[in-house]
Amino acid sequence: IRLVSSLCIQCNESHCSDCSKLLHNKKGKRGNHDIIKTEQCIQCEFQVGCKYCFTCKDNYCDTCFTDQHAKGMLQRHDFKPLLPVCEECNQRVARQIILDQDDDKTNHDDNPDNNNHDNNLLENGNHSPTTSSIHGVTNGDDNGTIVSLGTIGTVGKDGVMIGGNDRIKGKKVCDTCAINLKDGNKYIKLIKLPYWPYKVDEYLAQKALELEKRLLEEEFLKKKREALEKKALIEVVRIQKVWRSYHCRKINYLFIIERKKWFKQRKLDDKIRALLSYKVKLIFGFAPKLISDTMVETILKKYPTWSYNFIIDIVNSDWQECYNMVIEQEKYIKNRKFKYYVPPNFTNLYKIKQYD
Repeated sequence: IRLVSSLCIQCNESHCSDCSKLLHNKKGKRGNHDIIKTEQCIQCEFQVGCKYCFTCKDNYCDTCFTDQHAKGMLQRHDFKPLLPVCEECNQRVARQIILDQDDDKTNHDDNPDNNNHDNNLLENGNHSPTTSSIHGVTNGDDNGTIVSLGTIGTVGKDGVMIGGNDRIKGKKVCDTCAINLKDGNKYIKLIKLPYWPYKVDEYLAQKALELEKRLLEEEFLKKKREALEKKALIEVVRIQKVWRSYHCRKINYLFIIERKKWFKQRKLDDKIRALLSYKVKLIFGFAPKLISDTMVETILKKYPTWSYNFIIDIVNSDWQECYNMVIEQEKYIKNRKFKYYVPPNFTNLYKIKQYD
């Protein structure tokens, strides 16, 4: 026979080492179950440990602890229970729990004369408890200091009734106290308590604490990641602003330089525009093209001044397309080396003799 060495919390079963490994294989469905080691008595090495001695620093079962700490200074050793303690004697480990009493009543309960007789005994000062009146047993002392639990309750040596059926319901008792209660009242229902040491509750509390801590860490990491992403986005926008501002400043700088060159060239070309010969040629549409001419000037210069209004109405503010047409026409004439300039099709009314 192998001794129990581990407890599975999910299965609520105790197993030996071999059975625990067999049932809780890592590849099976029980592989993720929580298993804790059971405490064995250091003395008998057979029973589970019920008490931990702080001075001896060992675990003992009820029998071995009482035997080892019965004499001398050992009686002063402090201990802590490893399992729920009997609520009746407060000495041994609770093995059973009281559920309820059966619905069947005894002849004593069905007979009101017996109940009246018991009440009369209490009223007359006869405080000696009887088995028929309380369905319980005494502690064996002649003075009747306390009577164990029963259908009615507990009777002290002064005859006062203490508690009742509700007081014993759900109470955890050891095997010895369970036998005494059962002997005193055969209608009490008792069931075995599962092996559930305080170590399991501590383990579950620690596990819940670790889970809460892990969730907090995950939440912290999530918020940190979101903050870093937000910060990175802000940095990206800042870099884009710097780059775009630099690019815009560069473009504006080049534009300003070109504009300054154009104004400088414009001042030089204004001297040519002030000549009488240039003005005469401009009137008849023979004025030469100057470097500082604007797009509108380049188009209108090809036609006599009296047709300007007509050209403006035809172009209808689409000067860029008209300018491109003129430039393509000039390139074509230059490549073909024509002696005469053919104006664009949108005029088709005037013929200019020679292209200068």
